[in-house]
Amino acid sequence: MKTSSYPFKAQLALKSDAELIETFNREVGNGGWGSARAEFLAALKQEFLNRSLCCSLIINGNSMSLSRRITMDGGVIRFA
Repeated sequence: MKTSSYPFKAQLALKSDAELIETFNREVGNGGWGSARAEFLAALKQEFLNRSLCCSLIINGNSMSLSRRITMDGGVIRFA
């Protein structure tokens, strides 16, 4: 298995739920792409899944939608 040189998983794990939401919202509308961003977004998606948050609004199967900004209400992700 390939080991990433990007420390995204560890950095995201240290963030509070509110900081994770802010991190997600900074990515909405960002059209840039590259291998580092792909790894970052994969780590972001996994961190949402690792927490006891209802994130079905933004995560469906293997994909995560960055189409709209989000907020959190009682552990449930909602569109802002």
